[in-house]
This record gives sequence, C-alpha cells and structure tokens, in this order.
Amino acid sequence: MKRLLLLFFFTFSVCSAQNLNFNEEHKNTNNKVYTIQLFSYIDKNIVQEVFEKIPTEFKVHTNLYKIKGTIKGRCFQGSAISELKPYLEKLHAVGFKDAFIVKTTALDMQNEIISNKKEKVVTKQSKNENIKDTAQNTQQKDLLPSPKIQNTLSQSDKADILLKAQNSYLNGNENDAIMYYEMLFASDNENEKIKNNLCYLYGKQGAWSHAKDLIEAQNYQGKFIYAYAYGAVERNNPNFYYDLSPYILVDHSGKLMILTGYYFEKQNEIEKANYYYQMGYEKNPENIYNIFAYARSLDIKKNTQAIAIYKTILSKISTSHPMYSSIKKRVSELGG
Repeated sequence: MKRLLLLFFFTFSVCSAQNLNFNEEHKNTNNKVYTIQLFSYIDKNIVQEVFEKIPTEFKVHTNLYKIKGTIKGRCFQGSAISELKPYLEKLHAVGFKDAFIVKTTALDMQNEIISNKKEKVVTKQSKNENIKDTAQNTQQKDLLPSPKIQNTLSQSDKADILLKAQNSYLNGNENDAIMYYEMLFASDNENEKIKNNLCYLYGKQGAWSHAKDLIEAQNYQGKFIYAYAYGAVERNNPNFYYDLSPYILVDHSGKLMILTGYYFEKQNEIEKANYYYQMGYEKNPENIYNIFAYARSLDIKKNTQAIAIYKTILSKISTSHPMYSSIKKRVSELGG
C-alpha cells in the first residue's frame, strides 16, 4: 500500500528569508572581517575578572573594545567564518559557551581600547574612555556564571547570518546552518522562530540533548517539541521514539501521536502506526489533521470507510490546502 506523505502536517519556518524582519540594508563595505566575541559586559570589574580567566593560548589573541557603552572581548580574526570555527569549538570547550562569531571591519579591529601583550593587560586611551587594571595579583578561579552575556548583533549582521543559515540548509550543510542559528540565538534568545528552526534542525540530526532545554522551557507543550519531532521523523532518526516516548502520551493536541504513527509506518510497523494514528484522532477529533490520521488508520486496515472520511476532509478544505492534492489522489486510487 502506498504511504501518504504526512510531512505537510505542520509548516515550520526553517531557513525562510521571512524568518526575521530586518529593515536595515546591508552596508556597502568591502573590508569585512570576522572575529569571535567571547563576552560583553558594562561593568569594568567583571570584564577584568573574566579576562584574567581566559587561558593563555587564547588570551594573547584577545582584545577589548568599547562599543555603545559595553566592553566586548574579541578573540582572533579571519576573512571567513570557516577559518574561525575550529577556534570557536575550542573556546566553547574551555568554558566560553556563549562565544560566537561576529562580522566587523578591519578598521574596527584596529581600534581596541585594551590590547594584551605578553599576557599582561595594558591600558590604552580611547577618546574619553579609560579602563583601569583592577585585578593584578588576583588568584585564578574557575569561570563564574556571571551576569548574562549581552551578545548583540546589528540588524544587518543578523540579516547576513540568517541568509547564510538559509543557504547552508538549502545546500545540505546542516551543521553550518545550526551554527548560524546558534549565533542568532546567542544574540536574540527570545526570538521564537530562531528557536523553532534550531529544534527542527536538532531533530534532523538527533541532537536531543541540544533541543531539550528549549523544549523543557515550554513544559513539552509548545511548538518546539513538534519542530524537533518533525525533523526527527523526516530523517528517520532511530532515537525518535526513545527520546520522545515520555511526552507522546501527554501531548494534548495529538500531533506527536500522529507523527509517531507516521514514524512507525515508515518503519513498516503497521500495527504500531495504526495505534498511534487512532490515538491522535481521539485526542482531538475536530482537528482536520487528526481526522486525516483517523482516515489513514482505516486505510491501513483496508477498511472501506476510509474513502468516506477522505471525502469528508476534502469537503472541509480548499483546493489550495497542502493536503488537498494528496487526499484527492488517494481517493482516486481507492476508486472514489
């Protein structure tokens, strides 16, 4: 029996150019470079404390900048993001979990207000700003969970990174797409679409541990768990059921159950597929997708009532609905 594709169940905004609204146009500059931003603080004492905890191998490459009232620690520079990715991974590993790659200019990179020479912080004047060295002879400590890092990107930088995320995804480079979305998330962690897209991509890669915090924040009742499940079932992630089984039965919408049914149907485990399709329908029998799941369960069992349910759905949706053509074709295949 032919399977109806259920991947039109939920529409996610992955890698769409309309994900975020940007009004600022890209600036026409030809001297763009990339650097890794380690931290951003207003308090000079916190800056000094964190700076002193940077491992020596990275500290010698780190400079501080005063930008719009905040002091930013930036490490390394390169002409392409790919050059900095290995350093970014190492920085994450040594405790700078929120470090991310930003785009700047070669001129701006020359305007540091503090440069590090021979592992010692040397104060320099920058217009009316002067940062004092207040942490000499202090004892090294583990990195503290100090105030939330205020990573900021300009609107044009966000638009540029978003475009790179979109292109990476369309070109099949999901790892880079995830990296770009994580950069956007570090800068704007309240943006729902960024988090939604990350969960979808995490699902495709089976990265449950990365998505779990975002999903738990919604008590497993928000759209992020559906985004993850959608990506996981699309990729036939073998851990799909193991990761999501604690949450499938408590999902009030039935969406997870329907996706679970589709997952088992793709694995040719028809009895399990039928079970979850029926449960999804029982959770919300008024929802058009849940009704479709019920028709699908009847279809799997070769119950002749399936065609009547399919026709009922067709009467409730427009010809432009994403399910219409597939259901119409299935009705024709069943002789309706």
